[in-house]
Amino acid sequence: MKLKTLAFLILIINVPNYIKSQEQIITFQELLDTKVDENIYEFGWFATAYKKIPCYRDYRKNSVKMTMKNPRNGQEIDFPEAEEKGALKISPYKIKINKEKKRFSISGEINGAWKHVTSSEFEIYIGYKKDTISNITLSPNLHGDIYFNGKKVDSTIIINTVPAFYLKDFKKYGAILNNEEDKEGNRKITFEINSEFDDKSYLVFGISSLYSEIFHIGKLLE
Repeated sequence: MKLKTLAFLILIINVPNYIKSQEQIITFQELLDTKVDENIYEFGWFATAYKKIPCYRDYRKNSVKMTMKNPRNGQEIDFPEAEEKGALKISPYKIKINKEKKRFSISGEINGAWKHVTSSEFEIYIGYKKDTISNITLSPNLHGDIYFNGKKVDSTIIINTVPAFYLKDFKKYGAILNNEEDKEGNRKITFEINSEFDDKSYLVFGISSLYSEIFHIGKLLE
């Protein structure tokens, strides 16, 4: 009886060690090797009848231009030159995977956004990537008359399409506004993720008006 009890206790002690031994530390370079579509896609939404779905669009080849005129005097309204677009960048603290249980965990910082950005502005997801195209539309504007191809726009029209993708079967994760400050004196934005994943899973960090960080983390199971 004592021998059975001793064997049972040894088994209990060894189980956590066995589970821990299945965890694998992933280097930042290994994660970077799964990065795809750098400086291409901007975060947005794909609206359905039931909910909004994360959608990422490639506007780089959208060269269609429109004109806005002052309705009082008919003069064109000048727009400021677009600045070079920035991109989100993550700096991981720790990355782990468990291939047997198909678990992925990562923690770190998000950089590249503007000063005084809030944690709620970040959109972090793990899901399946589905390629598609997205319509570019043009609508009337309260600040002036919109013209496209020399004709006044009185209702919403489709003027172009761009490459895009959306996420299926996704799970959302939150960013955290940290009390610690970065080198510029801004409060750090951090994140912690612990999720199931498989060979088709993507990890995407997005925010409005900046390029997204996209990782095909499913490749880590190879």
